[in-house]
Amino acid sequence: MSTKNISYIAIISIVFILLTQSYLVYDYFQTVRFALIRESDAILKEAFRNELNQRNTYVSSMQSDSVPQINDVDSEGGIMDFDMRKTGGDEESILNRLDIMLHVFISKLVPIDINKIDSITNQILKIRNINSDFSIQLVNPKTNEILASSKDYTGSSFLVIPSQLYPLDFEEKEALQLILINPFSEIMKRMALMLLGSIVFSVISLLAFRFLILTLAKQKKLVKFKNEFLSRSEEHTSELQSPYVI
Repeated sequence: MSTKNISYIAIISIVFILLTQSYLVYDYFQTVRFALIRESDAILKEAFRNELNQRNTYVSSMQSDSVPQINDVDSEGGIMDFDMRKTGGDEESILNRLDIMLHVFISKLVPIDINKIDSITNQILKIRNINSDFSIQLVNPKTNEILASSKDYTGSSFLVIPSQLYPLDFEEKEALQLILINPFSEIMKRMALMLLGSIVFSVISLLAFRFLILTLAKQKKLVKFKNEFLSRSEEHTSELQSPYVI
């Protein structure tokens, strides 16, 4: 195989390696991003339940004779009809529906506090070592209209990671959403080991390619020197074998 063909094969191989590395990094980036979205869902749920418990504690501290029982009042002022069998066997689904019931009842006395949820979310993010700006939004799930927001943000959607909508009623009129603003420093931190390994492997591949090119260049010079030496040797041999004319 000629030196030229070996060079072509080496170039194609190094390009393939770099493309493979780029794909693996991108795939891992998406995996980390989706994991951060799932974590955002859990953070929002924890913050909402914490704020809901605080409102529930406040309502419970009020005069008991002035507060109706939670299972006697619905959002329309009548009897609340809720069949637990409709939730299925999912424990988390049952808890979510109970949270909605409690929120609907308590909101008639103490409305939800977006800024309080923002403060609780900030504490949870610090505990989880997530360093990112964020905003808590109250959204209409049907129209995607932002009804309220703890912070104003009008940036590109590419620079944010939104959590799933967390419903606040059974009519789907209101839902909470956690928006992580420009969280790529957090993503890069989680990808540090992967990126380091990818960079090291790519550098090793490039150095190996450089070594191969230098080796091929030296071999090419040696072959050229050998051919020149053999050519000169043949010329001298032919001169020695030629008869001298006196």
